[in-house]
Amino acid sequence: RIGVAFRGLIASLPDTPTRKDIELVLSAVRYTAAFANDGLVESLVELRTKSPNALKSIVRYAIQERFYVLNHWGWSDENKRARAACEKDCKINLDNRVTSELDWLFGDGVEPGWPVLPNSRISVRRGIRIGGGRFDEGRTEPEVKENFGFDADHAVELIEAVVQALPVNEQGLIGELVNTYADWTFEANGLGCEKHEKLEHTPDTWTAMWAELVASVFNSVDGSSGVDRFWERLLVLPYGQFLRVMDPYLLKLDVTYFDGDEQSAEAFIKERTKFAEHLLAMPALKCMVADRKPSIEFDLGPAFGRLLFAYQLFRTPTKTYLAESSIHRADPFLPLMKNVASAAPSYYAAFAILSFVELTPRIEHLELVLDAAESWFLHFKDDTVFWIDNRIGRRLIVYLKHCIELNEADLKVDILKARIAIIAGQLTALGLPDASQLEAQL
Repeated sequence: RIGVAFRGLIASLPDTPTRKDIELVLSAVRYTAAFANDGLVESLVELRTKSPNALKSIVRYAIQERFYVLNHWGWSDENKRARAACEKDCKINLDNRVTSELDWLFGDGVEPGWPVLPNSRISVRRGIRIGGGRFDEGRTEPEVKENFGFDADHAVELIEAVVQALPVNEQGLIGELVNTYADWTFEANGLGCEKHEKLEHTPDTWTAMWAELVASVFNSVDGSSGVDRFWERLLVLPYGQFLRVMDPYLLKLDVTYFDGDEQSAEAFIKERTKFAEHLLAMPALKCMVADRKPSIEFDLGPAFGRLLFAYQLFRTPTKTYLAESSIHRADPFLPLMKNVASAAPSYYAAFAILSFVELTPRIEHLELVLDAAESWFLHFKDDTVFWIDNRIGRRLIVYLKHCIELNEADLKVDILKARIAIIAGQLTALGLPDASQLEAQL
């Protein structure tokens, strides 16, 4: 298999590889996508011990190798001949990349720059707007002038493997990578387009990787993102593309915060709040709240769930992704979760919050649940589909019972008991037996 052959190639290298050895490794890089999950990271870790700078050369080579010549339909014979010349140029550029990387690695030349990516080829999705003409009315598609394209999504697997092979104290490559391609990534995600526009041909896999890498260089001390004008450009992207950056970015921040050493949550809260404020103002979220339906838009669901530490796969229930052992570290985020729950009463929010508090009933979560439940009653007052059919009412009562049993001494405060009693009474009126039992207990 290719993976076994590549591991054998790395293992056979001497402790001090020759120029020919590294050239052979670079020539094998183009096949790495076929075995990205077959020992590639381990092979790259071993290569780093023998040639520390080789990983950086591999990333630059992998990006250059994903250039291809565009095929414009309707080309004349003369243009087709020009395309053949472009294909030759593409191969020459790749060969030059190998030579320049080898010269740098072996002290025969200066460090080469990162490949300059060709312009992205995004387009606005065409559609009909009833009573108002076409969405793309008056829009002219830009003339394609580039001869080369960049297959961004297929460069991702190798870059991710290299990142995993890097030790924690050698993350400079990541910062250099995300800053070098920040402009291209924003442009490829519709920077300059109207916010309501839906785009096609966007490099979504690349975007997710890039957003995750940006989050990995986030400075939790001063709250800086590590990318120039990150928020300034992110907030003006089309809504759909903003969400595709938000989802992996927040997930990576959560991994950093919850899996890392005990650290201040202040910078993480501020970063999360920026996302929440922008998302809560989106038309798609306002439509979801107004529709009062259990469905949620494809792009909106994952990003909205991240604000409440939840995820949902296709046809699977919404649930929290936090571990029971780390749930206490989410306490600083509870005020933000209250704001989100109150501003966006919905099926999705109810499932996410209940999953979060059910993980381990804690008195610290009670006000979050009460605030959320009160907003749900304002929005879904007599909706038995919401409260009964989807078991939201029953799950709410079960949580409140657990909370009372475990924290009875802390619930002597009349105002909390009064709020619980009101919720129990409202659910009793809807015909929920468990609610009448809790009401009687109180």
